[in-house]
Amino acid sequence: MQWPQVPRAGNERSVEMWRNLVLKHLKGLTASFTWNPGSLADGAGETSAAVIVAGAAFGDFAQAAAPYDLQDVQCTAYVCAAGTVRVRLQNETGGVVDLAEGTWKVKVTS
Repeated sequence: MQWPQVPRAGNERSVEMWRNLVLKHLKGLTASFTWNPGSLADGAGETSAAVIVAGAAFGDFAQAAAPYDLQDVQCTAYVCAAGTVRVRLQNETGGVVDLAEGTWKVKVTS
């Protein structure tokens, strides 16, 4: 990642942009959302609705944290548009898995 030039004092907009970039890189951007994935048959998957994560961009890393045991269901988070993340679940367990409603968390870092 190439860092932009450090802004000079007195240019508040540039200073704020620099601050947000550094925080995104070091701490990450986070959001939470409530989701009730449907019953997933073996081989089936489901994608969450769009989750707003201001500052997320293509090329960033995205992670998801489930509120419970995923019972071996695969979980992937990704930036699908500027400022937007989705979570994808894929069941390849060999059986049906029914996950409950819960509050999910996503984190985006550069």
